[in-house]
Amino acid sequence: MIRDILIKQFKKHFFILYQEKYKNDVSNISLERFVAKHPLLKPELIVVNDEVHGFKQLGKNVLSLENYPIYFEIEYVDEGDGERYVDSVDLYAEAAIKSPENMKEVFHLSNEYQKTVTFERVKRISDPKVESILMYSKLSSQFAEGYLDDDLKDGLISKEELDLLVEVHMISLVNAIKILDDVIVKGKSVAQSKLKNLGQKTDFDF
Repeated sequence: MIRDILIKQFKKHFFILYQEKYKNDVSNISLERFVAKHPLLKPELIVVNDEVHGFKQLGKNVLSLENYPIYFEIEYVDEGDGERYVDSVDLYAEAAIKSPENMKEVFHLSNEYQKTVTFERVKRISDPKVESILMYSKLSSQFAEGYLDDDLKDGLISKEELDLLVEVHMISLVNAIKILDDVIVKGKSVAQSKLKNLGQKTDFDF
């Protein structure tokens, strides 16, 4: 059930480009991988009189989000009787960038999202001016100490609570990517980006 919740929420909040599945028949371990984009890049249909006339052109203000590929992996044990026990989850995004002048704002952003997202800065040895920023969702930490599937069965967590937990982490990563793009591409402060996107949630208390 948790595997289904994870995939449902991922499809809801991200623009999926590609997915694949691997299964080890010896150990009954399955791995599902997804590659996605920020949801603001998802094409919108042009519908006139109930007829589709193509897709709306993306706004220039969101095109830079193409530079943030998003990866999602779920590893689980497939018992073969419909029971799947999720062992690990990885959800992260990355961006190769030139060293931004306002790196202080990036640190500010990482502090604001410290409950749900981990930021890592990686520099190239051959060219220190080119670096990557990796954003790891802390959703993975929820699966570090055992099977949440068992907690769900034992009533330690409800389906509604689990659904909300997953959704909070995914929305948080979506918002963090957008604000990071505003900071490093458009030169805005975190506060300016949040003000522009007034109404979106940026972090959550548990």
